Amino acid sequence: MGNNESTDITIFRQICEVNDLNPEMIMEEVEARFAEKAAGDTKAELLIRTAFEHKANQLLESVIQEHIAEDGSYTQRSEYKIDADPVAPSFLINEDYIRSSYGDAEAERIIEVLGQVKLPIRA
Repeated sequence: MGNNESTDITIFRQICEVNDLNPEMIMEEVEARFAEKAAGDTKAELLIRTAFEHKANQLLESVIQEHIAEDGSYTQRSEYKIDADPVAPSFLINEDYIRSSYGDAEAERIIEVLGQVKLPIRA
């Protein structure tokens, strides 16, 4: 992150803000999940990825009950793809996978709820 650390963390905080997430909670989750840093990811990338995952899984839990683990976490992640690069973070819905894996009504609902994951607006 270097000199851009402040900017990168600002992007993370914006992602949390637009998705109604508590940044401190996401930071704690990253520390718990990634005691050793994930290969190649910066701290900002881990934070951004975790924030997007948290929001997406939160939304999916309301519509895909059969894939929810005993601990309440969502275990399948083929429904979306995350690019956690702080310069241009992205969250892409994998509509082809969703439509081929679920019934029509459920697929539409999954796509609809994942559409609620928001990207930050840069000034």
